[in-house]
Amino acid sequence: MSKIFYCPYHKKNFEIPEDYFDFESRDSDEVDDEADNEADEHEEFRAPEDSREVLAVTNSNGRLEVFAITRNNEVSHIMQMQNNRWSNWSNLGGWVSSIAVGSNSNGRLVIFGIGRDNALWQRSQTQGNRWGSWQSLGGWIDRLAVGTNADGRLEAFGRGRDGALWHMWQTSPNGSWSSWASLGGKVDLISVGRNADRRLEVFGIGTDNALWHIWQTAPNNGWSSWQSLGGWIDRLAVGNGSNGRIEVFGRGRDGAVWNIGQIPSGNGWTTWKSLGGWVSDIAVTRDRNRRLGVFGIGRDNALWHINQNAQGDSWSNWQSLKGWIDRLAVGNSRDGRMSAFGRGRNGSLWNIWQTNRSDRWSEWSDLGGSVS
Repeated sequence: MSKIFYCPYHKKNFEIPEDYFDFESRDSDEVDDEADNEADEHEEFRAPEDSREVLAVTNSNGRLEVFAITRNNEVSHIMQMQNNRWSNWSNLGGWVSSIAVGSNSNGRLVIFGIGRDNALWQRSQTQGNRWGSWQSLGGWIDRLAVGTNADGRLEAFGRGRDGALWHMWQTSPNGSWSSWASLGGKVDLISVGRNADRRLEVFGIGTDNALWHIWQTAPNNGWSSWQSLGGWIDRLAVGNGSNGRIEVFGRGRDGAVWNIGQIPSGNGWTTWKSLGGWVSDIAVTRDRNRRLGVFGIGRDNALWHINQNAQGDSWSNWQSLKGWIDRLAVGNSRDGRMSAFGRGRNGSLWNIWQTNRSDRWSEWSDLGGSVS
């Protein structure tokens, strides 16, 4: 059993096992060991992967738009303009501890967030760069992911009080929402992928730290039972290769990036393989040639990345893009060039992007703002 506590310092909800408070049952050796390692544990602490403070998406005009949670837990965003310029920051208000972004079938963006009450909240674009008001979709979740069905309906997923995966969906494109329903399982971090035939597939880290998944049995409708893909990971990112097959990336016990993917026949999965490196966070996107690029924050807090080769069956060596960040998001410009974003030492949003040559990168640029 666990309890959820709100920390006013971090401005987040945290889940803590009840036996953590059972001090009398802890033997003295265990307490001594914890004291010896207290400094190291504090140094390694990071918020859960789903509590993304920064997200980068491509809007209906093909331009990047970045959403960030500010220090007071409001949502703020900035939009790419012409000639690689950026708009001023715009405040969307609210109070959220995690965000996800989807796109309605009419191309307008929808921002989702977990509220102070742990309900799911949403705010939608209306016209141009205008936005409606925040609306509650109810429920109780502490993890969040959003996917788009084959017919354009958005579907939201979250972890409920019982540790199971819950979901709700638009009943028609751009329309109202269903009630919450359980998909069972016991998961921690979650991420949504979409198959080549546009069926949604949800991935989660189980209580055994293995990768688990559940998928639609047909586009738009019906779900399989949960199935384990094994491995041991504590971070999670999902992407699609040039052939449309899903590729999953996680951080292993050794801190390296590990990968498992659908096999070419579309019937089953490869075995886990290490891509090396050492990361504290992972993000993935595709370049203009539709090859996957994996990004991670290294031990030195620099941005590191690795790319698929032309055939998609092997990977480059890890390369440092330098900088200093402790938050990470990636996206693509209108022409497919990859762009990475992170929170710098000064708490603002920093950006680096591919230049016209896909193997070259710009210098880091400070986009301002305030990122929690």
